[in-house]
Amino acid sequence: MDVAPRTVIDHPQAIADQLSKSSGIEVRGNTSILGMGLERVFRGIEPDRLEWGTSEQSAREALIDLLDHSASSLSWRFVCQASTDPQDRFCVLSITPIQLTIATRDGSSEPRMLQFERCAKCPAPPPRQLGQ
Repeated sequence: MDVAPRTVIDHPQAIADQLSKSSGIEVRGNTSILGMGLERVFRGIEPDRLEWGTSEQSAREALIDLLDHSASSLSWRFVCQASTDPQDRFCVLSITPIQLTIATRDGSSEPRMLQFERCAKCPAPPPRQLGQ
């Protein structure tokens, strides 16, 4: 995959496209969990293009390298749909935030996602509850 300026959402899709080419199995990039919010969580700023690419690396190494550029800790998942019919086989590469459950002072718990903990200069708002 050539080094190129892409939106953050386009980089996982570029990895998925390369996997599709090399494996012969359709691989879909899925960042819809965050949608355009991935740009903000990843960069800590307004959406912009990130110049990134790699060659001579496995997809796993490429994903690790890409996520190392993120202002927030993110995880990836690669799941496949098995089928006896080759046309029905596909895989999905998903990039997702790391989610935690935080204990509150009153003893209840709140779901949160990690945001901007890897970025010293980000205009980090306090972590939001999931779904907000």
